[in-house]
Amino acid sequence: MKGFLHDLSEYGAILFGLLIGTIAHFGRQLTEGNLITFRAALGFVMQLGVIGLVAAVATRELGIADDDMRALATAVLAISTQEVFQFLKRNGWGAVVNAATPGKGSDGN
Repeated sequence: MKGFLHDLSEYGAILFGLLIGTIAHFGRQLTEGNLITFRAALGFVMQLGVIGLVAAVATRELGIADDDMRALATAVLAISTQEVFQFLKRNGWGAVVNAATPGKGSDGN
C-alpha cells in the first residue's frame, strides 16, 4: 500500500493536469464551433496515456519538481494533444525515448 501511495503522490500532478487539460481541450473545441462526437472524445481519451507518459518524462528531464508546474505542463500537453503527436511524428520519437533511457538523459551519464 505504501508503494501505491508514493506512486499516487508522484503522479497525482500528472493525473490532475490530464483532467484539467481534457476539460480545456473540449472547451476549446466548443468555442471553435466543433461538434464533439463520441468517436472524437473516445479517440482523444485513448491518447491521454501517451500524453501522460510524455509529460512525466519531460517534466522529470527538465527538473520540474513542483506539483503545480507539473500539472500545468501536463495540461498544456493535453490541450495540444494533436499538435504534440504531430510534432513527435515529424521530429521523431527518439528524443522522448533517449530521455527515458537510463544513461542517455540530461544527467550527463
